[in-house]
Amino acid sequence: MKKYEILEHTTDLKIRAFGKTKEELFLNMLKGMFESVKPKILTTPSPSLKRRGIRTRKINIKSADEQSLLVDFLSEALTLSDINNEAYFEVEFEKLTETELEAEIFGAPVKSFSTEIKAVTYHGLEIKKTDGGWEATVLFDI
Repeated sequence: MKKYEILEHTTDLKIRAFGKTKEELFLNMLKGMFESVKPKILTTPSPSLKRRGIRTRKINIKSADEQSLLVDFLSEALTLSDINNEAYFEVEFEKLTETELEAEIFGAPVKSFSTEIKAVTYHGLEIKKTDGGWEATVLFDI
């Protein structure tokens, strides 16, 4: 008789994003986060949300380091999404350093998401500069 059995339980979502610049990396991670939860958007967004400006939210963050800045950025977008029932797919940075970020995120109102992200985690978090630009891996608690 078995004493225990290990069961698969999907409670995490892991995303690896890439970018030629740090700005593009942060944008692609934001897109990956929201596209992975399959939002049911209430309006049909134009190809460029920032031109149409469906929904615009300002974000200002100061963090201890670059990794914390990415987690804080994604967490803030997730919080704004929860409060406003929106999904964000574009970002325009006014400032992006290793510890500080000022930006506007652009998105659309949503009816629902197929999956709920509970938190952006530090587990296995990685940001690195590569020959081709930037790469990051983030684990989300779902």
